[in-house]
Amino acid sequence: MDNPCENKSYRAKFLLSINFDDLEFSSNQNYEFEVPGHFGVDDHCLEEEAKRQFIDKHRNVFVDTDMSIFVLSINKF
Repeated sequence: MDNPCENKSYRAKFLLSINFDDLEFSSNQNYEFEVPGHFGVDDHCLEEEAKRQFIDKHRNVFVDTDMSIFVLSINKF
């Protein structure tokens, strides 16, 4: 049985869309992240947390580009 105090690990699959002027580039990206065991996990909160952690980790990329992140799936592992 899962210990509610332990962090829970997830793998998100993102579709990243980056725009430079009139050019658009897309890429799929897998990203592993953790949330505290007490984190209220519903699909929307989990998707927002995955995006927040990814953006925080890669903050320098987001400063000079117009990037969108779409969550394709999230799986617990």
